[in-house]
Amino acid sequence: MKLIGFGLIALAMVSCAPATNTIGNGRVMTLSPLGLFADGSSSTAKGQAELFLLADGKTKMVVTVTGLTPNTKHIGHIHNGKCSAAGPVAILLNELIADATGKASAETIVDTTKIPASAYVQHHQRGTGAAEGAGAGIVCGDII
Repeated sequence: MKLIGFGLIALAMVSCAPATNTIGNGRVMTLSPLGLFADGSSSTAKGQAELFLLADGKTKMVVTVTGLTPNTKHIGHIHNGKCSAAGPVAILLNELIADATGKASAETIVDTTKIPASAYVQHHQRGTGAAEGAGAGIVCGDII
């Protein structure tokens, strides 16, 4: 009887464990142009996202993008799915702020267990005024 009880507790613990990803340390993803800039021109943004596993089990993501419109801001997210099939937002990333040459970099620490099994990174054109949320996607790269 004690053995059966222990087995049920172990099964319950396994079924309640959070899903984890197999994100390799130092993984680099290419971010490719996507969509249009706010002025209607095709996006020339491109770059990379680097993932680093930290000692505490979290993941540091460093995103670097060039080809942005100078002095602009770009909201970023990790989404469920793939770039080719847009999915909902899973994790908010720190904003990219382009310098006078159109280059931007941002670092975000995320909970590794919250990264979906199929995910992509996307940064968006930032709206202005009352519509300051995320606009159209301008750069995208699949994580997994």
